[in-house]
Parts: sequence; C-alpha cells; structure tokens
Amino acid sequence: MINITLNQVRLLKSLSLGERFPLSNLKGKIFQQLLDEHVLSKFPQGNGFIIYAHSPIALLNHLSNKYIKCSLDDYIEKMEINELRKVDNILMRGNSKSNETHPMNGFLVKSIEPIEVSLSKRKLVLSPEVWPVCFVSNHEEFTIPSDVTIVMVENPENFIFIEEQKEFFEGMRPLFTTYYPRDTHRSLVNWLETLPNAYIHYGDFDIAGVYIYQDIYKKHIKGPKKFFVPKFIDKLMHRFGDAELYDKQLSYRNSIISDEPGIQELMKIIDKEHKGLEQEIFNSKEYKKYTD
Repeated sequence: MINITLNQVRLLKSLSLGERFPLSNLKGKIFQQLLDEHVLSKFPQGNGFIIYAHSPIALLNHLSNKYIKCSLDDYIEKMEINELRKVDNILMRGNSKSNETHPMNGFLVKSIEPIEVSLSKRKLVLSPEVWPVCFVSNHEEFTIPSDVTIVMVENPENFIFIEEQKEFFEGMRPLFTTYYPRDTHRSLVNWLETLPNAYIHYGDFDIAGVYIYQDIYKKHIKGPKKFFVPKFIDKLMHRFGDAELYDKQLSYRNSIISDEPGIQELMKIIDKEHKGLEQEIFNSKEYKKYTD
C-alpha cells in the first residue's frame, strides 16, 4: 500500500484540474506509480519533464478505484483534521510518556523546504515529506544553518497549516516554530538567545500581539528581527478587524514604543480603525479577496 501525504493529495487534485508540474516537484512513489500505470503522462522540457493528466477523469477514477476510496476533497479534509488533531494533542496535552505533574517542555519546528539540522548530535533533514513536525525538548543540542530565518508562529493552527501561507516568506529559508505547553515559552526563548539567525515574529495584528513580541521575544534576539506585517494589513483590518480586541487591550497601548517601521505603520492602522486582527484570518482564503 502506497502512503500518500497531504501535500501529494493536493498535487493530485491540481493535476485532476488540468495543472501541469515539473517532475522534480512531484516527489513520492504515488506519482511514479501513476506514470507506470499510464494514468499520468510526461513530455520533455529543458533538462527535465513536465507531468500532466492526459485524462483528468481517468485519473480521478483510477485513484478512487485503487488508492483513495473517496473524493479528493473529502480525503484532503480528513487528512487536515487528522494533522490538526495530532499536533493539537502535542500542543495541548504534552508527551504521553511524560509525568502528568511535570510535562515535557519544548517547542515544535517545521519546514516547507528541506533544511538540514542537528538534534542530539544526529543529522536530520526537516522537510514536509519526511519530518512534517519535529519536537525539540533539548534546545542545547539543536542547531540550524546560519542562513535560516526563524519564524515564530503564535497560533498553533497557523503553524500546522503554514504551507498555505508560504507566499509571505518567499526569498528566505524559513524554519517555523511554536511552543508548548501553551503556558510556557522559556525553552524556546533560551534557544533563541543562543542564535545569530534572523527572526520574524508572526503573531496577532493587535496591541497584545505587538506587546508579546516586544516584551517576551525581541529583547532576547541577537540577530536581525522584525514583527511580520503584511502589505495589505490596512484592508484586512478594516474588513475583518475586531473592535472588542482593541478595547480589551487598550491598557497596553502606551507600552508600544517601537523603531520598527512595520510596527509603527501597524499601530497607526490599529489606532485609526480602533480594531485588532487575529492571525487566524490567514487560515481562510476569504482574505485573498482584499489583497489586491
């Protein structure tokens, strides 16, 4: 039985809709198997091949008969729910082998491209296909390449589905991280203190989000650091912002003093709209209507 990952199913869906991909983008036994079974076709282009489904309907029927016993949309939804539950179990309950009164502290990391790291003197290549999520309990023995940018993701759901938001981090080699249990961040901060790497804080776009970045993280970062602010935050704040967030967090407003242009612009928008915006907005495709 061939194991088919979530990313591979998404690619299969795209192929069934008529999209074409370089062979180098289609990693996994399922694609070679479908080529061998003549369900997928290829033609040369440059130094490689382009893969496509010569009959999208035949591809869907073949997948349904042999590999996936439901629609691709249903399969993707089930796998996304399973991924969310698996990581959420880690985030919320901790390691099942740990003592209940002394849960294992640490942080999670994941990558959207292959990155070689060292964990407990063992070389690992973090990638969506091999190590979708890696838990680091011993930060003293976890090292990463110096050209990797650390992206701290505050919200667990955004962390889990960060592949869907990779457009925000183009032009860099990002390593995404978040921490658990959710009431402690010390292990992650201790690790960050030892690194010269660039750091991006991906949190909520509200007063509390900026305050957390400044009060907990920024002062510990040795390398270049900044708070992530999307270009179209003004449109999103106006359309999706929450006035209740602003009112609840207003007591922290005077604590926000920053020389970062991104934060300065964000705070102007927050004050103008009297709203805050949680980063979960990017887990829905609805926001894309307001990014032009």
